[in-house]
Amino acid sequence: MTGALLAASALLFAAPSGDGVIEPLVARTYDVAASSDAVVAASEAGIVILSPDSARRVGLLALKGTALRVDRRGGLAFASLGPDGVAAVDVSDLAKPRLLSVLATASAALATAGSEGALAVAEGSAGVAIVDASDPLTPKRLSLLRIGGHCRGVAVHGDLLLVAASGTGLVTVDLSDPARPRRLGLLQIGGSAEDVVFAGEGLAVVAAGTGGAVVVDVADPARPAVRGVFPARDTVRGVAVKGDRLAVADGSFGVALASIADPGAPSEIRRDKTKGQAIRVAFTPEGRVLVAADSSGVLLLGE
Repeated sequence: MTGALLAASALLFAAPSGDGVIEPLVARTYDVAASSDAVVAASEAGIVILSPDSARRVGLLALKGTALRVDRRGGLAFASLGPDGVAAVDVSDLAKPRLLSVLATASAALATAGSEGALAVAEGSAGVAIVDASDPLTPKRLSLLRIGGHCRGVAVHGDLLLVAASGTGLVTVDLSDPARPRRLGLLQIGGSAEDVVFAGEGLAVVAAGTGGAVVVDVADPARPAVRGVFPARDTVRGVAVKGDRLAVADGSFGVALASIADPGAPSEIRRDKTKGQAIRVAFTPEGRVLVAADSSGVLLLGE
């Protein structure tokens, strides 16, 4: 099954037409998030909510501009809208997502991540904004940290913020005081740092474009260091981690599933060719891989 779509267990999520006929999602899809109750996709159409069981569209919220990324936490989702800022969306009723607010950004909003009410926003060339999102109806900017390069991805764990910045690399930031974020360390990475995720105790993985998926030791945030590299065949723009498994969105070469049980030597388990460009990936709670596949919508890959 490696190298091809799994005919029996990979499917294109679809949306019902007015007469109930299932039709493919036609809006270009750039990001996807998964939980036990829903799949949330960021697309040209806005925020699309899909049933994880029937693959039917459950809800849709049209937004000004294109939703480039989505970050869901419980009944709340944040959509990065590029030059149109960050939208806070109430998704507690999956069938009726509701816009709560839109936060203006200094530059294009490309990604968000946060914990306990503090939201980090990757704002491209402007840097990283830290926002008090404890009240999503009235989010407030607390600070802006200049990073250098083009901030494209962020990840937060406790007081540690990781920033993927093309042209700079991976930047580590102390968020213990959100009003005064403090830069800790820098790791220059081959390729272009497009996104970053935490990967367990003391580890992270950077989507590094043509530089592949880079496993980084962040146990000492002041001195991040490369542990291993999973090579790209095209351009890696998205990564996801569940346990010791790494999913890699590798553009026209589809999605690779790799083991990082040995972080110093990531090894390929299989590769699935996808219809459309593989842009971002996410794991479902059951461990299957969701793919934001550009013009092909959302794909679900089987075991």
